[in-house]
Amino acid sequence: MISPSPSTAAGSSTTVHASTEVPGKATRRRFTLGYKRKIVALAAGLPDGELGAMLRREGLYSSHLTHWRRQVAALDAQTPEPKRGRKPDPSRPEKLRINQLERDLARAQKRLVQAEAIIDAPKKTVCIAGTAEQRGAAMSALPALSAMVGVVRACTSLGLSRATLHRQRSPKVRTTVTRTPPLKLDAAEQAAVLGELMSPRFVDRAPQQIYAVLLDEWRYLCSVRTMYRLLAAQKAVRERREQRVHPVYARPELLAEAPNQLWSWDITKLKTTVKWTYVYLYVVLDVYSRYVVGWLLSTRESAALARELVEQTALREAVPKDQLTLHADRGAPMRSKTLAELLVDLGIEASFSRPQQSNDNPYSESLFKTTKYVPDFPACFAGNDHARDVITPFFEHYNHHHRHTGIGLMTPAAVHHGHAPRITAERALTLIAAFDRHPHRFKGCVPQPPRVPAKVYINPPREIPASSSAPVTETH
Repeated sequence: MISPSPSTAAGSSTTVHASTEVPGKATRRRFTLGYKRKIVALAAGLPDGELGAMLRREGLYSSHLTHWRRQVAALDAQTPEPKRGRKPDPSRPEKLRINQLERDLARAQKRLVQAEAIIDAPKKTVCIAGTAEQRGAAMSALPALSAMVGVVRACTSLGLSRATLHRQRSPKVRTTVTRTPPLKLDAAEQAAVLGELMSPRFVDRAPQQIYAVLLDEWRYLCSVRTMYRLLAAQKAVRERREQRVHPVYARPELLAEAPNQLWSWDITKLKTTVKWTYVYLYVVLDVYSRYVVGWLLSTRESAALARELVEQTALREAVPKDQLTLHADRGAPMRSKTLAELLVDLGIEASFSRPQQSNDNPYSESLFKTTKYVPDFPACFAGNDHARDVITPFFEHYNHHHRHTGIGLMTPAAVHHGHAPRITAERALTLIAAFDRHPHRFKGCVPQPPRVPAKVYINPPREIPASSSAPVTETH
């Protein structure tokens, strides 16, 4: 047990932990004879001042130097005694050399025999990843070759794995042991449980209800999970209640290859200074160019207003019949009969998102987020006039000045009105001129301007053929 220090006992927050390190045994500094001779030789030619500096650097006292001088002088004065034993044989090095050469010659002869055995192996058996016949021939030649050169070299020369050889020599016999759970009910007990579950008394009850009733009757057959397991084995577990089955809605798959082929529209609420009162912003967006082709502000959601917005926008854009698809979610104004009749008259095909699938209408949702996340966008509006004063300049900037990353950093108006090819060509000339001035900055590759996607999808088909020469596409 380690007692705390006085500061810790007095209330300090410092915690004392016992160290788990095992300290080594303490040793003294040792000096070899060579080191002693070195120091004595150095001290012999040094004046007193430099001698003291040398002793301090080496961590020595003058008594060390005095003692070592005496020890070195005594050792030098001693006469070495002659070594006892047999006199060295002058011819011994030559005998050792001859023995070594004889061993090298024996090893070389053995390697030569092994190399000849490997060369004599049938060439058709040398196959690292050959056919089954070639591998069979290699396995047939392996025993004789391994007896001469060893298993490792034989397998290497024939391109076989040693693991394959060992598996064939000692194949594993796999036995499947069916384990019976020790707590499993026997056949009679299972039949008794199924008899209760299928009896007229309990046929309409769930296993939890049956389990509780049997417990109240002082009877226990098995757990609730075991009841479900036995019913599942009989394929008797399924939904029996009369529940409403929702229809399966088709996944909308829409494609736009030019402006005014696919529009997306939606309604969003803008907060006002009056609680629970909103201004409703209706927006119609061209999916290919991201151009806001029409918008409307109102204090309510109305099918009549939606009809008026779509009709005026279609007339202003002069959209031909049977060309445009209008996509929206499943709100009441979007699915109203009033708007459906107008779309039939104008030759516009209607498309709807799946319920609770915001990803089916991504472009309108993205536009609303862009609108509401503008730094100077108000938290609430005083009314329609205030909202119109904010939304009008925003959509003007968005259509004609905002460089959109989804359309090659073009403005929506440039793409919508067909100016994108000219702007892309001008940008390419600018990049070529920059490359000609400083080609090393581009590592020898002429930079290319961002391209406008040739195809824009809402929910693209599951499998689009991939090709390196395919045009740029954008999917959501």
